[in-house]
Amino acid sequence: MRKALFFGFLAPFLFLVTVWGSPSSIVKDIQIEWSQKEVLLTIFCQGEMSYQIWEMRNPPRVVIDFEDAKHALSRLNYHQLPPCGIKAIRTSQFRLDPLRVRVVLDLERKVSYRVVDNGKNFKLLLPGVDLPRFKTWLASRAEPRGRKITSEERAEGKKVIKKKLKSVVPPKPQKEELPSFTPRRAVHYSSGGRRDPFQPLWREGEVQFGSIPLPDVESLTLVGILEDSTGFRALLEGPSGYGYILRKGDRVKNGYVAGVTKEKIVFQVVEYGWTRTVVLRMKRTKKSEVGYE
Repeated sequence: MRKALFFGFLAPFLFLVTVWGSPSSIVKDIQIEWSQKEVLLTIFCQGEMSYQIWEMRNPPRVVIDFEDAKHALSRLNYHQLPPCGIKAIRTSQFRLDPLRVRVVLDLERKVSYRVVDNGKNFKLLLPGVDLPRFKTWLASRAEPRGRKITSEERAEGKKVIKKKLKSVVPPKPQKEELPSFTPRRAVHYSSGGRRDPFQPLWREGEVQFGSIPLPDVESLTLVGILEDSTGFRALLEGPSGYGYILRKGDRVKNGYVAGVTKEKIVFQVVEYGWTRTVVLRMKRTKKSEVGYE
């Protein structure tokens, strides 16, 4: 009986440990401030930070994904922001396995931005020359949207609604005429035994004998960084056991290597008409004081 009670008490805790695991970082807060005619957005993270960032054109948005991270912000969505060029900030625990936190910045218009990487917190600079100077905004101190309605205001509102319902006469429903469309003519194409011009030249999984397929950034693991007289080179490993040594300018699937430093490699990937930046960092095996890798 005691064992049953013990395991019944322990089951919820084991479930939480299984779901959350031990994230490398925790996204704790977001800050927007005025910095020398620029708008500085800072996302505070606790632990080792690894992220991916890309932009969308219509509507203009900037999307930041924090890998192996836990969402610890006060709310998910923030709409009452200062006049900083950002209409709203939307956050979520986008994925549980593996853990991923997504932060979406809804911009008022498309602008150029730059990332300041200091290895601790994520910093994004936006132009703010034509914007008025504003007070520093912090997500943890943001007021909830709207205010609580008192019982007196709710009762008074019900009286007004009842009076309006008595005076309003519903209109008679009118029959809606559905539009008519001419039938489309089906067109059939015959290649006559030749290559179909509508098929891509390269198909997934087709690799010529003796050649190595281009590495897929999403499935690569950064193993080490090499340095010689020409600069830094990254040593990576794919899921099928292929090893790759890449330097700045080398091609990958749907993109190329933008740069290699002592601790990371940066890729530029073009998919579906937009460009995103993928950063792979060296993972540390030593645990910090807070208990995260």
